[in-house]
Amino acid sequence: FSYVRNSDRLKFNIHLAGSNSHGNSNSDGGVALTSGGDTTSHYSYRTTSEWSRYFGDLMFNIDYKIDSSTDLHINSFNMLQGSYNDLAVNHREQWDYLPDTAHYCYRDSSNSYFTMLNGFMNFDIKHRFLRKGQNLRFGGVWNYLFNGNHNLQQRLIGLTEGVPHLSGYDRTTNSFKNRNTVDLSLTYNHPVGSNDELTFRIGGRPGGDIRSNRSIYDLDQTLGDYSLPDTLRNGISDYYTQTLTAMVSWRHEWKRTTMSVELYGKQSWLHILSTGFFPDDTLFRFFTVDPSLNITHRTSSMHYWRFRLTHSVNTPTGDDLTTTRSYSDDSYSTGNRTLKNSYTEKASLSWNRYFKKNGNMGIEAYANYTSGGIESITASTPYADEYLGRVISFSMPMNIASSYKAGADGNITYRPAAWANISLNASIYRQGYAVEGEPMQELISWDIYTRLWTKVAKLVNIEANIRYGNPTLGLYSREERAISIGLGASATLLDRRLSLRVSISD
Repeated sequence: FSYVRNSDRLKFNIHLAGSNSHGNSNSDGGVALTSGGDTTSHYSYRTTSEWSRYFGDLMFNIDYKIDSSTDLHINSFNMLQGSYNDLAVNHREQWDYLPDTAHYCYRDSSNSYFTMLNGFMNFDIKHRFLRKGQNLRFGGVWNYLFNGNHNLQQRLIGLTEGVPHLSGYDRTTNSFKNRNTVDLSLTYNHPVGSNDELTFRIGGRPGGDIRSNRSIYDLDQTLGDYSLPDTLRNGISDYYTQTLTAMVSWRHEWKRTTMSVELYGKQSWLHILSTGFFPDDTLFRFFTVDPSLNITHRTSSMHYWRFRLTHSVNTPTGDDLTTTRSYSDDSYSTGNRTLKNSYTEKASLSWNRYFKKNGNMGIEAYANYTSGGIESITASTPYADEYLGRVISFSMPMNIASSYKAGADGNITYRPAAWANISLNASIYRQGYAVEGEPMQELISWDIYTRLWTKVAKLVNIEANIRYGNPTLGLYSREERAISIGLGASATLLDRRLSLRVSISD
């Protein structure tokens, strides 16, 4: 459902949509963990699942002209989704080799439902002064999230050779996550002469909260109800943030060239407050400065050049820094209190050429470098975990990786007529990861994507596309690429009151 209203002072539109779906899936695979060249554990799995889910979204925009010099803009997006029947069965067989040999298999089943409400709303009030180019803007963004999950889990042990302490479970899990943040900003633009403009902005986050609550209860065989709390996994984590930001920007224009220099500073406070088996109550403070330079040049023959240079600082998150251990059935994750900021330098140079009738073409060369990158590392415990009684895997973020990526992207669009166009996009880049104490991993990758669109007999639209590339590199990973193709046809009938579309992809 949608509704639109336009008048001299008010522009308003609203869109509401919803759906209900049912599905099922099957998957299988295997994972091996290694340390020092030796395999520490290996497991294989087979999973089947089915679900019944719903989805809805609400969007609206409001543009209101308060007076001849003041405008108000409000837009919002809100989404509701959930499941009222989510079933999954997982068969898993595992071998542990170091430091002790163990072999076991089990069957997990779960029956769950969840509800998630997520969205944002922002507003912007702009006032234009009598002097041309001078204006004042006040705006804000509200982000919110509510996520509630209920899950009934059961584990049946099928084989426990050499694993005397392994046991099954029958339990319920209730978890809730709330996120609520408000960001405000005040921006002032001031022209200086006929070719320069200064921009000042102050703002920040008066308060933002991300709160997670998990409660797990095991089946009490005597009472026949779920009343035995899982003290190892139950707990509440709360990440409360406040920020103060300031930005100053200078823009200078020549006849066909524009240069802008920006300096962005941010002071932030992060308070981690966790309760449960692993409590944490710590306050962190961060101060960062991010400069950037941007130069553009346009020619009379529709050539467009752009050069951009940026420096940015990435601070650890609450999940990165917390000392709380978050246990699952066979592993745990935790933060790292010794993490430091990571830094990223980016440079790019692009050229685009636009043609009045037949299309456009362009190329961009870039280079990015990150030092002290924060990456999550997964490893096996060197000894039996003190809480689960066996060797398990754990994950922890570390400042271990410096990475770079340098390459070029190109695109061409050719329109021989109004009823046809062909586009080609290609990229080639070299990527590398330098991990402390290990040789650098490097790989050259490329990717090609082409698309054809045409209209037949002024009635049917035909679209075809194909994509292919070679493997790409990640930290301790290498992803193979597949060739993908698509073909579609669409038509609009009955004086545009009926539209039809059919497509196939592989």
